[in-house]
Amino acid sequence: MSETPTALVVGASRGIGKALLSQLTQSGYDTYGTIRTSPSSQSNLFQADLTNASSLSDAAEQFKKTRGGEEGSLDLLIVSGATAGDEPYLTLSPDRLMEYYDINVAGPLRAIHAFLPALRKSKGKTIVLISSLASNAGIRAKNALTMPKEDRLPISTGPYGSSKAALNCLAIGLYTELEDEGFKIIVVHPGLVNTDMAQNMIKRLEEKFGEGGGPLKVLEVEESVSGIVDVVKKEAGKKDGKAVLSPLNFLLLSSSSPARFSLHQRAMSQPKALVIGASRGIGQSLVKKLLNEGYDTFSTLRSEPTNDHTFLVDLDDPDGASVHQAASDFTKEEGALDLLILNAAICGVAPYTELSQDVHRAFFQTNVIGPLSAVQAFLPALRKGKEKVIVFITSLLGSTSVCLDVARQPAEKRFPISKGPYPSTKAALNQLGIGLWTELGDEGFSVLIIHPGLVKTDMGAPFIKALESFPDSGIEAITVEESVDAVVGTIRSHIAAGVPDVRILNYDGSDLPL
Repeated sequence: MSETPTALVVGASRGIGKALLSQLTQSGYDTYGTIRTSPSSQSNLFQADLTNASSLSDAAEQFKKTRGGEEGSLDLLIVSGATAGDEPYLTLSPDRLMEYYDINVAGPLRAIHAFLPALRKSKGKTIVLISSLASNAGIRAKNALTMPKEDRLPISTGPYGSSKAALNCLAIGLYTELEDEGFKIIVVHPGLVNTDMAQNMIKRLEEKFGEGGGPLKVLEVEESVSGIVDVVKKEAGKKDGKAVLSPLNFLLLSSSSPARFSLHQRAMSQPKALVIGASRGIGQSLVKKLLNEGYDTFSTLRSEPTNDHTFLVDLDDPDGASVHQAASDFTKEEGALDLLILNAAICGVAPYTELSQDVHRAFFQTNVIGPLSAVQAFLPALRKGKEKVIVFITSLLGSTSVCLDVARQPAEKRFPISKGPYPSTKAALNQLGIGLWTELGDEGFSVLIIHPGLVKTDMGAPFIKALESFPDSGIEAITVEESVDAVVGTIRSHIAAGVPDVRILNYDGSDLPL
């Protein structure tokens, strides 16, 4: 077989993907691509859809036959296809949000699953995922917090950025699974490119800054792709496997039994709080703590409610029927809600290289789409409240910088991070929270995104046990009570300050690395 390196671009029908095929060919690659429509007579193009695992598997089979059957190898896989938009979270349907994650997160994973056998046979073993500046929580939070509304950059605050943040974490997780095989994972932001997908953002930039886009330079497709190819050639040529995040302008970074609670006498002056996911652990303790802090406290359980302060809610429900029924019942009886805490989540080890579509969707349904459905459902009550605070319980594992730093450590010195989609969903949740605040901040809302620490719960037990092998990690497990006392203290301090804000915080109130 030829020693010419092979490259395949998923999503090559137009724009960046099409230009990548052309420039990679000019750079000496034997190039192939997938397009959503039936290909012409070109033997190097295969039909495939990111939402359809079977079509991607068929494309991989066609590639293998074209490359000589079982011996066919693939040095470089680039996943370029995506969906974009700027829909407001407040009116976004669960189905549309799942569509973003299905195309922009699960789609690339389907493509990787399909072409992984061919990649494993190659010398190059390089996977490139096209991300976005909109995935960077630090940039988006700074843009939202430090600039007057009229001066903010019109960076997408909707589900596109959230899905790309999840993609970044997926890439890091994949690297930790594939590094021992010599794989390189590269995540690259292509810049603000003059494509059909970017026209709405370019228009908003030019309305604000004039032609050219101001601080965000508008790149032509060829200019962007030239930079991407330079990055890929540089990194793919290195001998050591590596996870690389490339930001704007391609500057590489170094790189149980239901809870039962006694009813408190209600008073109209009491602020009202609701905890979503209070069956056990942190959620159960949050309810107790908030009661002691003087809140008229309500909660949701997945089992049948035990009193008139509990509601049946299942965030796994795709149409959100149970949460909307709970919100309707609450609003009818109580009217206003001051504090909403979204605590429910699922965790678990589910390696990306073995992850099924159903399990992947379940993680996003419970950890991202479910919380958004709850906010949408209870928003009328929150708008009537005085405090107007929404709290998302996140995780340190949702921090791209933390996961990347961990992934770059030698395997024997690397303290464990969750394998699979849990970190990716928390990164998406962080971005969702920032986006929600940009929609609600003018109404006096605050959105707090809080990491509760490494807590001694059933969910935290596997990480705590694994950390026993890393006594110098600097990470200490804390009790549920220690975590909840600090989390509620952080929330109360923010409310006392009286300034609507969006913050991503540790349980103790310090800033969480982004």
